[in-house]
Amino acid sequence: MEAIQTKKPDAIITGMFFPKPMCKKHSANIRALAQLVARVVRDDEAVGSSPACPTMKITTNSQQETELLGKKISAKLKGGDVLLLSGDLGAGKTSLVKGIAKGLGIKNEITSPTFTLMNIYEVQSLKSKVKSLVHIDTYRLKDEKELLEIGVEDYLGKSDTVCIIEWPEKITNLLKGKKNIAITLEHGDKPNQRKLTSPYPPLKKGGNQQTPSF
Repeated sequence: MEAIQTKKPDAIITGMFFPKPMCKKHSANIRALAQLVARVVRDDEAVGSSPACPTMKITTNSQQETELLGKKISAKLKGGDVLLLSGDLGAGKTSLVKGIAKGLGIKNEITSPTFTLMNIYEVQSLKSKVKSLVHIDTYRLKDEKELLEIGVEDYLGKSDTVCIIEWPEKITNLLKGKKNIAITLEHGDKPNQRKLTSPYPPLKKGGNQQTPSF
């Protein structure tokens, strides 16, 4: 596994699938994102990465870079996707959501719905087939019933909606059978550095590890 740094120190990408040399103007950052978003896990029990599951890693060095990463991710998201963001407080989850919202053309101020549990934003971009972004924060959630009572099932997996869930570990039963994309964010070695990891999909029995191309 090797670390690849772009000419500009915006993000460091570590992966197992990047050919050498890199394509001309195709930055490692953007290529990695395409692969990152392709980590769609359909396994009922997959919320995060298992020890035997190889991961892809991205390092950002500021809040602005984390938001930029989110903006690039937004270009690859499709209706029905459920983005699962795990990480400690202050790890950059909301910054990533802000970038995704910007990428979808949402102009609203994005704040984590810690007390309201769920915020719903209308996507204005005519270019996007995604019509709604639903941001869910389960940090203060007592049980899954609370989300059910405010209508979360009307949005999870809906064909024109992208859902982003912070602290998804609390609602694993609601995520079964969904197009889950798991991302873990961690504090880096420097104050503003963040490390993001996303697992490859589990191998099918008798199959080879597949890496989608974009």
